[in-house]
Amino acid sequence: MTGRNVRLLLSLAFIIIAIWLMKAVNQWFVFLVAGVFLFPLLRDFGILKDLDERERYLDAISSRIALIATVLVVLFQIGLKNQLSGDDFFVIVLIPIVTKALVFIGMCLPKEKAINYYIRVLVIIYLGFVLLSHGISAVTLIESLPGIAVLIFGELSKRWKWFSLGLFGMAGLITSQFIDNITRPIPLLVYYLITSPIVLAGIRTLMHDRVSQE
Repeated sequence: MTGRNVRLLLSLAFIIIAIWLMKAVNQWFVFLVAGVFLFPLLRDFGILKDLDERERYLDAISSRIALIATVLVVLFQIGLKNQLSGDDFFVIVLIPIVTKALVFIGMCLPKEKAINYYIRVLVIIYLGFVLLSHGISAVTLIESLPGIAVLIFGELSKRWKWFSLGLFGMAGLITSQFIDNITRPIPLLVYYLITSPIVLAGIRTLMHDRVSQE
C-alpha cells in the first residue's frame, strides 16, 4: 500500500471517528473534520494538484495547527454548553479553514509578502465594510481609524520589527471590544477573523525570514 493510500485511509478514519463523536457525544465535534483535512483529501483523490516535498511539510504543519485551533474552539463551546444551530455551523466552519490558510501563507511566503497579505487584505475588507455600513461620513472616518492604525503598524513592522508590538496592542484593543460577546459563536468567528491575521503578522515580523525572496 502506497503512502498516498495510507494517508487517504487515515483521513477517512479520522472523519468517521469525528462524525461518531458528533453523534454520540456532542455536536461540536463536527468541527474536527471541518476544513482540517479538506485539502489533503482533495489532493489524495486527485482533484487538486499534489504538493512538492517542502509544500507537503508546510501543509502538514498548518493542518496540525488548524486542528489545535479547532479542538480549542470545540472544547470552548462545549464548556459553555452552547447549542449548535444551523447558521452557527456554516459560520464557525471557517475557523479551521482560515487558520490553515493563514499559517500556510506565513510559512510559505517571504516575511514581507506574508505581512502584506495578512494586513492589507484585512484592512481593505475592514475599510470596505465600514464604508458600506456608514457611507461617506464622520462615523466612517472614526471607525476607520483602527484599520488605518493596523495598516501603519504593519507597514512599519516590515522595516522595524518592534513595531509589531503595535499590532499586538491593536489585537488587545480589539479583544477588549469583543470580550463581552466572545462566548457566542458568530461574534467569536468575527473576532477570530479580525485578530488572527494581526497576531500572525506580528509573530511573522519577529521571525527570521528563511524563505527565498524569489
